[in-house]
Amino acid sequence: MRSPGARRTVCGVIQDIVIIPQTVRLAPGDRIVLYTDGVTEAEGTFAGDLGLEGLARVLEEQAAPLAVLTSRVFAEVNAAEGQPALHDDLTVVMLAWRPPAADPCTFTYSLAFVSDPRFLRVVRALAERIGADCALTADCVNKLKLALDEALTNIMRHSYDGRRDGRIAVTAERTGGTLTFRLRDWGRKVAPDAICSRPLDEVRPGGLGVHFIRATMDRVDYDISQPEGTILTLVKQLPGG
Repeated sequence: MRSPGARRTVCGVIQDIVIIPQTVRLAPGDRIVLYTDGVTEAEGTFAGDLGLEGLARVLEEQAAPLAVLTSRVFAEVNAAEGQPALHDDLTVVMLAWRPPAADPCTFTYSLAFVSDPRFLRVVRALAERIGADCALTADCVNKLKLALDEALTNIMRHSYDGRRDGRIAVTAERTGGTLTFRLRDWGRKVAPDAICSRPLDEVRPGGLGVHFIRATMDRVDYDISQPEGTILTLVKQLPGG
């Protein structure tokens, strides 16, 4: 999205207002975002309204399909724990010039957000979009969503101790028949040798997240060589890949 232009009067607010037509030339990758003031005047992740600059910043940090971006914006401004309820409607319409991909079997998507559970819906939306792109079955998509949910919940709970202001970056990449997710955090490092699922015959809530992740993915790696935090890599071999 290009930088916001000059502020102008909203259409329909003033009778007999003169509208001056303008032409904007778009380039491949450019996006047009139409929104109501309920978006920019709602509270964002931190105190205060999201604002026009905040909305632009949120969109510039993401590289994902438009349906996922709208979910990301809604998650940003929907009432979080401790914040007041929304006082206005939320409407977002996005358009983009997306040139034909040189290789439809290759893509890279990226998202960034804070360690707040309300952003889990955005990654679920990304899994659904990937499922459509890769012609995956509903069962496969649901398993991907479950594995990603568990992995991100563990990051929020253990790397950030439940804090809601930690940074998380998610990258999804498809190359041929391989789908790779990288979940990056800047919290407390994990101890890979200590990560294990509890015995499946112990019937009680919790403790099965690692089992779900390993049962869904073909490879699970923890990289703790970064100065801060951990990179969790989840690899899935697609059917027929």
